[in-house]
Amino acid sequence: MATKRVETLLELRLAAASTPARVEAAAHLFREALDAAVDGSTADAVTMVVENFSMKIGLRAWKPRGRTAISRLTKVMRNPLRELQRRPAALKIAQCLARDSADFVKEGAEIFVPKEKEPVAVIDETFVKTFEGMIKQSLPEADAVRGGDEIHSYVLRVGRADESKHLSARIRMDGQVREVGVADLPEAKVRALFDAARDERLVRLQIEGVWLRDEGGEWALDPSRVQITGISTVDPISGADFLAEATAAIGEATPEEFKSLLEDLD
Repeated sequence: MATKRVETLLELRLAAASTPARVEAAAHLFREALDAAVDGSTADAVTMVVENFSMKIGLRAWKPRGRTAISRLTKVMRNPLRELQRRPAALKIAQCLARDSADFVKEGAEIFVPKEKEPVAVIDETFVKTFEGMIKQSLPEADAVRGGDEIHSYVLRVGRADESKHLSARIRMDGQVREVGVADLPEAKVRALFDAARDERLVRLQIEGVWLRDEGGEWALDPSRVQITGISTVDPISGADFLAEATAAIGEATPEEFKSLLEDLD
């Protein structure tokens, strides 16, 4: 039986060899930005694949949290100001990109979604200045900001407390099981929610909610004010698939480069 490939969701491409220094710099850039995207570690949720000759570093997720982190990072790179307005927590990603991209400014590095012909972003001086300006931009001086986001989760339950109540769903969000509301969706989307719960299938959920400012001035999504506004399917990644892909990835790098990468990820 053929081994199912784990999809690469985001790539850094560079017309130069994958030296240990470049791999280490890319690992640091991605690790910090991905962790900021979900406000926690993604070490067990995202694997990085290195190709040697013409440097290409791909990100592959094997947990919902990893897919969510890569999705949020991609959106911030693609349209930073819009994402800051929609999701104040994007500011944390911007801080990482502004701080950690310097090593690639003179290298002409580009960020791609593999199936797209044009890059999501080019890491140059404009890229860095955009994110430096973004982190200086003041957010609304309110204690709450409404916006939207996209997460990857399993739907654990769908139903109503009674016939007079709105539909709700139990999902896993930011590492916690949450009961959230469901917007007035088309019948096909509602059926997709029930199917996802029945089949225990990983799905991509569009949500709207309210971010609250905590005592430290950081923004966090209020789970009590989240609504599911859309749903689409994704392919889940099994442990066996991940292990096969990780083994293949190790073979693509030299022992010295892989040792350097592991040291950086510790």
